[in-house]
Amino acid sequence: MVSDPVINKISTHKLSSSCILCPFENTTFQTKAEIVHFSIFVSDNTHHHPINILFSFVHANSNLKLKNKLNRCISSLFNYATPALHLHILTDRSSLNSTIQVLEETAPLARTAVRVSLYDANIFMKPLQELIDSLKPHFSFKQGAYYSDGIFYISIGLFKVMTLNKIIIIDIDVKFLSDVKLLYDYFDKFPAEAMIGIAREQQPVYRHILNEYRRHHNGTKVGNPPPDGISGYNSGVLLLDLEKMKNSSLYSEIISNSSITLALIEKYKFKGHLGDQDFYTLISFEYNYLFYTLPCIWNRQLCKWWKYHGYQNVFDLYYSCPGKVHLFHGNCNSAIPES
Repeated sequence: MVSDPVINKISTHKLSSSCILCPFENTTFQTKAEIVHFSIFVSDNTHHHPINILFSFVHANSNLKLKNKLNRCISSLFNYATPALHLHILTDRSSLNSTIQVLEETAPLARTAVRVSLYDANIFMKPLQELIDSLKPHFSFKQGAYYSDGIFYISIGLFKVMTLNKIIIIDIDVKFLSDVKLLYDYFDKFPAEAMIGIAREQQPVYRHILNEYRRHHNGTKVGNPPPDGISGYNSGVLLLDLEKMKNSSLYSEIISNSSITLALIEKYKFKGHLGDQDFYTLISFEYNYLFYTLPCIWNRQLCKWWKYHGYQNVFDLYYSCPGKVHLFHGNCNSAIPES
C-alpha cells in the first residue's frame, strides 16, 4: 500500500536510532482485528501508559487543505503534550502517503514518546457496518452527503473494535493551545455512570432541528442555550471510556435495539444530519447521565454559519465561551487564529 521510497523517507530528526517503521507483527497492539498497516515510533523512550488519541484522515487524495489541517492538529498536539502518546489514525489508500508525509514533518516537534498506528478505515469499519447502516438514514442528510460516510459513526461502537480502556477522539480541524493531559484528566471527573465526555454545540443548530418539537412543547429546555438549556453536543472532541461503554447494559441496548432510537426520533421530531453528534445529542435528552459535559474551552467551535441563517438574535447565547481557550475547533472550514 505504501511505496518503498515513501517508507524510506520517514525519519526523525531528534532520535536517529529510533524504530521508525516497525513491522506490526513484531509489536503488541490492543485490537481485536488485524487492521493496522504498520506502527511508527517517533521516540525510543519507553512509556507503558500513553494517552490514546484517534484521528480520521480519509479522502485526502491531493487535498492540500486537508493535509494542512492534519499537520496543524498534530503539530500543535506535539508542541504542548507532556505525556507519552499513542496516535491511532484511520486512513485510506488515497490518503496514506499524505499521512506519512505529515508524520515526517511533525516528528521533530514531539517532546515525548509517540507511537503512531495507521489503520485501513474501510477494514476498521467492517465489524461496525451493521450498526453504522442502522444509524446513517437518521443522522445524515442524504446518501452521498458529507456525514453519510461511515467514518462519522465509528465512535458509537468503537468499544466493539478496540480493547483500550479510554481514548480521546479529535477532529483534525483543531489546534491545541494546551497540554492534552489536561483534557485527559477530565476522565477522572466522570460520575459513575458517565462514559462519554463531550462539549456543548456552540451554535443553535439543535434549536433549528427541534423546531417542530419546540412548537408543540412551550417551555421546553430542549434546544435552548446554556447554562440552563439543553443545547445539544458537538463531537469534534470526544472522551470515551470504552470500558464503561462495553460493560453498560443500557448503552448496549440503546445501540443494538433500533426501536429505542426510532422512538426518540419520533418523540422529538428529530431530523439529524451531523453523524455521531446527532446520536449523542438525541440520547442525551433521555439519558443525560451517560454524558459528562466538557467545558467549551476544550472545544471552542469557530463556525458562525447559523448566525447568518436565521438565528442572529439568539446566536451569541449559544456561541459565548468565556475563559482561556485550550483547543480551537475550526468547524465548517472556519479560520483558526494563528496566535
